[in-house]
Amino acid sequence: MNTSTLLKIIQHSTAQHSTAQHSTAQHSTANYITICLIR
Repeated sequence: MNTSTLLKIIQHSTAQHSTAQHSTAQHSTANYITICLIR
């Protein structure tokens, strides 16, 4: 595997992570913290 292919994979997974998971994971993390604080 060459460097450019590796970079594309890294960028792809990073982009996927930040778009798809940022909203969901960040949101659920915020909810989890809020629930913990309420308790």
